[in-house]
Amino acid sequence: MYLAGMLSVMALGCSSGASHPVQRRAPQTVDTCQDTLSCCLTRNPRVPGNCGLTEAQAALYLDSLRARPARGAGAPGYPARDWQEACADTHSRCVDGMERWEGNCNACLRLCKAEREWPADVCYRR
Repeated sequence: MYLAGMLSVMALGCSSGASHPVQRRAPQTVDTCQDTLSCCLTRNPRVPGNCGLTEAQAALYLDSLRARPARGAGAPGYPARDWQEACADTHSRCVDGMERWEGNCNACLRLCKAEREWPADVCYRR
């Protein structure tokens, strides 16, 4: 009898029978989460530094998201590989130190990847 009681207690384990609801984040919508950077800014609205941007850069980036229409796989007239190579080439010239540039080269590369063209109004040669 004692053995049967112990086995039933061991079979139940430490379960109290109480369940805890799982809290999940709401999925990001397309309007607020268009790419990795916009998703990061959506998750960290008051701390743009967590996304690698200053407050001014984050504001500029979010303004550019609101101003541009949603795009598909590639910008009109540009095959996907061309704009990626153009972004990488311009970023390389920006960071190599041979010429003086105005703007944050890394933030502009992120903008270029999002907009599929170099943000010449933000990052340019002096």
